[in-house]
Amino acid sequence: MSSTTLWRMEAIDLPHIESLGGLSSPELVEILQDFVDGLDQQAAALGSLINEGNRQGLREAAHRLKGAAQMAGFPAVARIAEELETSARDGDTLPEQPAMQSRLSHIAQEAISSWNHALQSKA
Repeated sequence: MSSTTLWRMEAIDLPHIESLGGLSSPELVEILQDFVDGLDQQAAALGSLINEGNRQGLREAAHRLKGAAQMAGFPAVARIAEELETSARDGDTLPEQPAMQSRLSHIAQEAISSWNHALQSKA
């Protein structure tokens, strides 16, 4: 199994998505597409909250993203959101904004790529 395939498996949990109704469910695909379409914007918003030092806002936004990502079947997004939520909640030093923004953007792009790949594979 290639490293790309392994990353895609981490970025998107297809068995979970199948348990929700799968890619053959137009309603589910629409909901998941909305989630994926908003990932870049959510990553940018989290980066802004880090930059502002807004711990409460970061905790709340990261918590919402974590829950949505878990429900949608995007474990890598859920993990980074959980890291941010924990840092903001526990008073840890917030990550450097440029480094975290880069990491968030990378994970969002991998999730988007994995989603698009899954949709193309379905067709």
